Amino acid sequence: MMTTQLNYTVDTEDGVFIAQCIELDIVSDGLTKEEAVANLQEALDFYFANPDAQR
Repeated sequence: MMTTQLNYTVDTEDGVFIAQCIELDIVSDGLTKEEAVANLQEALDFYFANPDAQR
């Protein structure tokens, strides 16, 4: 299994944390920084597990 390392940023907007993958146009949010990052990880897992959904 190949491991891909991606970079992300976390910002706040209107009291919500926004996590964004730098290399891919994938964004998620959460009420805490940890929740936003966990939600981003889940979105990235889905993205890579379902290549047909990327179109």
